[in-house]
Amino acid sequence: MLGWLRRALQPDPPPPQAPPAPGVGGVLGGRYRLDARLGRGGTGTVFRGRDLLLDQDVAVKLLRRESPALQRTGVVDLRREAVAAMRVSHPGIARVHTFDSDPVSGSDFIVMEYIDGATLTRCQRARPDGRLPLDVVGPVMVDVLDALACAHEAGLVHNDINPANIMITRRGQVKLLDFGLAGAARGGGGAAMMGTPAYLSPERIAGEPAGPTSDLYSLAAVLFTMVDGQPPFGRDPSVAVVGHTTQPLRVSPLLPRPVAAVVNRAMAKRPDDRFPGARDMAQALRAALAAAAAPVSVLRATHAPEPLPDPEAVECTDIVMVDEGEEVSTLLAMPADDEQSELLPEELAGAGAGALGAEDAVTEEAPADRDPPSPAPVEPVQDVVTEAIPGDMARVGGHPVAVDGAPVAVGAFLLERLPVTNARYAAFVAATGELAPAWWAGRQPPADRQDHPVVGVSLAQARRYAAWAGRRLPTTLEWMAAARGPGGRPLPWGAACDRAACHCPRARARHTAPVHAHPAGQTPEGVGDLIGNVWEWTEHSPGLAPADPGYHLVMGGSFKHPCSLPERLPQTAVHEGGEYLYLGFRCAADLPGAGGGGA
Repeated sequence: MLGWLRRALQPDPPPPQAPPAPGVGGVLGGRYRLDARLGRGGTGTVFRGRDLLLDQDVAVKLLRRESPALQRTGVVDLRREAVAAMRVSHPGIARVHTFDSDPVSGSDFIVMEYIDGATLTRCQRARPDGRLPLDVVGPVMVDVLDALACAHEAGLVHNDINPANIMITRRGQVKLLDFGLAGAARGGGGAAMMGTPAYLSPERIAGEPAGPTSDLYSLAAVLFTMVDGQPPFGRDPSVAVVGHTTQPLRVSPLLPRPVAAVVNRAMAKRPDDRFPGARDMAQALRAALAAAAAPVSVLRATHAPEPLPDPEAVECTDIVMVDEGEEVSTLLAMPADDEQSELLPEELAGAGAGALGAEDAVTEEAPADRDPPSPAPVEPVQDVVTEAIPGDMARVGGHPVAVDGAPVAVGAFLLERLPVTNARYAAFVAATGELAPAWWAGRQPPADRQDHPVVGVSLAQARRYAAWAGRRLPTTLEWMAAARGPGGRPLPWGAACDRAACHCPRARARHTAPVHAHPAGQTPEGVGDLIGNVWEWTEHSPGLAPADPGYHLVMGGSFKHPCSLPERLPQTAVHEGGEYLYLGFRCAADLPGAGGGGA
């Protein structure tokens, strides 16, 4: 009896303490090292990390155990959202790699694409007046709408569109962050105030289910805020809630009337009164920007310690930012005359040109009276046995290519007549277990895209395919030699863009076309689909590699990027880890009996 009494009087043992959440220097799941803390939000802390298995930078969101989103929806719902987001592949949406749990600390985390850039929040705070020019903000909003259209068509709603979730990379690419994660719950009960009150739609505030038009409402509020300097209904949460639900939208003197009309419709109180979808709003915004005579500019971030652009060559928006840790200074500028970021205003008013950034370089048409470049002299080459050439390849090269006016010799080689198709890449995926492009949403491409060029593959994946096929990727100079030919022709088929030959915005293209759909674009040597349809990966050529490490030149333009001047074939630099829905590849090989290597 006394023993029982003594045990009863003893205090209860303290509850077991959860292991501390990992911090900088920790490793999650034995694979993801946390290198630096980037920020903290409502659902967790974001770190720059390193995938030790793939040896690449990633962003890791370590979810807060006390997060309202976790308490309300649970880990299972957030995992479901992450899986859904992983199925959306778009260059304007930050890629979600995985959702996992650390067995040591018990912490749940999300691994995402690491993006080096600045958010619109930081851009706005860096301005003395807290405002961004419309000619900068407008194209950014169009790019976000392009990304939203892709996600909405896949059945995903963002639910937390705000300036902190829109980022501009160092090379001008617009990225939408936290898709499907920041606003995991779609209405009901406590979901009403999850999000940023200054940008919440009335239905989100009311706790009702939110659809795609809720994202459009929030994006219009972001556009208003960036240009005006203040949110439509103020920054105080309680005041903003009342304004969004009951008050008319105030008039901003800084918004031109055509743009204000777009904002007013997108921010209608009733969802049915808004634009039907993101593409409709993007079309209206492009027209409004053109009507307001807002020239399209590129927002680019350049990080120290690189030298700042020459003030004589750059029209600068005077945005100089320092992040919270005082570690990185950023200059956002609008290049005035940079061959890597020229934009064609009249093309931007047409189809498919809304997502152009500094990575998507296009140039204006050459004047009709401009003489084409003088063809480089042709050097004789030794004939080869044609029977040894595979039927899907053509013999090209063996002549100089003009680079900055000087001829550069390119040896003869073999090049695939058409880009690699989804069907051919699917065979590679099945044979090797390679990760399929995310937009396939499975191990097979859509049935109606089998003969379209494969897109959404990184440079490393393209190289692995080429090695599997017993081939390699062409160098930049080799690709140019194939397109120019021995006579130095301006374009593979002649001297000017031809809709029958080139699958580009001038042909009102909205997505990829079958690789054999434009036989008029074939070169005399039998190589087709070089210009338009999709950009193509190339390997470095001496003297042509981009200055930024990790970047490669891609060639040819695409269905959403206009052709460039005949004097310069379409080319731009993209990061080798990117998976773009307008970027594919084709393979090359050495001539039978010839040594390896390309120009």
